[in-house]
Amino acid sequence: RLMSINYLGSVYPSRAVITTMKERRVGRIVFVSSQAGQLGLFGFTAYSASKFAIRGLAEALQME
Repeated sequence: RLMSINYLGSVYPSRAVITTMKERRVGRIVFVSSQAGQLGLFGFTAYSASKFAIRGLAEALQME
């Protein structure tokens, strides 16, 4: 459930605007994560993983 909310909640809107941004050659996408996205926290395994996935998504999109 957390992956659906945190990760896919960032993926789907990004996918919706990327094509237009590429055509216009302008635009930025900003993702908001949390400190739990930087390192794993005891008791927050699923949450930390879903927030770290957002960071990975941002890094991969930046390279593209």
